[in-house]
Amino acid sequence: MTTTKVGLVCEAGGPFKQLQILESGLEDFDRFYITYQTESTEGISDYLLNKKYQKVAGSVFERSLNIEKILAPFYFASVFIHLLYIFICERPDAIISTGDLTIAGPCFCIAKALGIRTIFIESVGQFEGPSTAGRVLAPISDRVLVQNRETLNEHTEKAEYHGGIF
Repeated sequence: MTTTKVGLVCEAGGPFKQLQILESGLEDFDRFYITYQTESTEGISDYLLNKKYQKVAGSVFERSLNIEKILAPFYFASVFIHLLYIFICERPDAIISTGDLTIAGPCFCIAKALGIRTIFIESVGQFEGPSTAGRVLAPISDRVLVQNRETLNEHTEKAEYHGGIF
């Protein structure tokens, strides 16, 4: 009998803590993390992306021209290839993310191309409509879960409310 494998994709801060709490409900599944390499993620031995990628990805939205913005296409290509390699090696059945478009965006695109189910969980801090990640990822997500009733009314039609993680 094969076990379902779940990839947990998140930023290293609050979203990582949310997925750690959620992980207790996923004990029957094989699971792995894809997140950034920081002090808070030192204890996990899964896939840790260099924090520099997040800085470069964030610089794309800055108004001024800087070296990160110039190097962004190269970083994006290398991270995309790295993520594709992870997906081919791990062969997840589903991907769950609690946000951070810079890491969840490429993961969801790869997952959709490979026919992998995607679940996006909107941040507990979102009360006045969807986050940027929620607006971008909701259309390509198989399920969208919100943690606040207020957000449910402003989110996509496929959004569901089942309570909060905390």
